[in-house]
Amino acid sequence: MKKLLVGLLLLWAIWWFFLREHPAKEPPEGYRLADEPDQQLVSEPAWQAKGWTIRPLASYEMRARVLGKKRYYFDDTASLAPIDLALGWGSMSDTAVLAHVSVSQSGRWYDFYADANCPASLADLAVHSANVHCIPATDDVYDTLKSLRKNSLVNLKGYLVEASQGGGPPWRSSLERGDSGNGACEIFWITEAYEFPP
Repeated sequence: MKKLLVGLLLLWAIWWFFLREHPAKEPPEGYRLADEPDQQLVSEPAWQAKGWTIRPLASYEMRARVLGKKRYYFDDTASLAPIDLALGWGSMSDTAVLAHVSVSQSGRWYDFYADANCPASLADLAVHSANVHCIPATDDVYDTLKSLRKNSLVNLKGYLVEASQGGGPPWRSSLERGDSGNGACEIFWITEAYEFPP
């Protein structure tokens, strides 16, 4: 039993020091990404990807701070959208504000909690953050998404889309920033992705 416990502690130590994804360095307090995401409705033909029909709803480009990243391997959409990013801009990209905010991701959901001393309102935080189901259009984009860490600053470009498969109900992106609950996430076909410094 003692050997098992020592072995488990050793595995935990290896994970903590070598395999755990540590956050990137925080941008300085007061630095924020002021631009709102740029979204324009489009009328373009659908295409096929990994057995899914992808229909573009709007072109989309954003500069955001990574608040959290979650990998998915086994759910019904993991082969198409293997990574979810919780992203923030405006107040939700400011280190001074985020010191009062905690973020969690699970089961394709994103939640945030702000303490009583947070200098921004909950409504402001809600419209300046999003849970994004990321569909990488290329291997290079996928590699960039995998390399992102909490606090990374990233520029993403592509389309908000509706994805459908096998006659089932479509998986449709939200086109609003202020909504919440089921259907409020962005489903983002990403054609370009790169990190940038603060």
